[in-house]
Amino acid sequence: MRKRFVVLSAFVVLMFVFAMGCLNLANAAPARAGDCDRTCLNGFVDQYMAAVAAHDPSKLPTAANVRYTENNVEMKLGEGLWQTSDGWGSYKVYVADPQTGQIGFLGVSNEDTHLSVFAARLKVVDHKVTEIEVIVARPDGPGPSGSGL
Repeated sequence: MRKRFVVLSAFVVLMFVFAMGCLNLANAAPARAGDCDRTCLNGFVDQYMAAVAAHDPSKLPTAANVRYTENNVEMKLGEGLWQTSDGWGSYKVYVADPQTGQIGFLGVSNEDTHLSVFAARLKVVDHKVTEIEVIVARPDGPGPSGSGL
């Protein structure tokens, strides 16, 4: 029951993150049609996850003005989850939108021997990540996984 609740909570968070990213489209430069298909976008997620696990933002191709937020707080690339993640669980869900150059995904991060559910959205323009938005539900933090349910 708890596992279902966590998965459902993570899905709701992903949809929220993805919707918020779509609302920002009016202010963002549109990606060229066909610039990065689903496979390409999925590859950016894999590169992001490898870079975070290595604690090395230089392993991810980013635009000079990349924007990174975690739990609605703007941070420098390399802070937050980049410093605490010890790797990834096997649970991953990708939701790609090649038309807008965005991809949302759900996953599980290992942080200091604890599992944290997270949802994220990447925006890719000209094969560089321009936006990274992450919501992490940590076991000891507020929200569904930290609420003792």
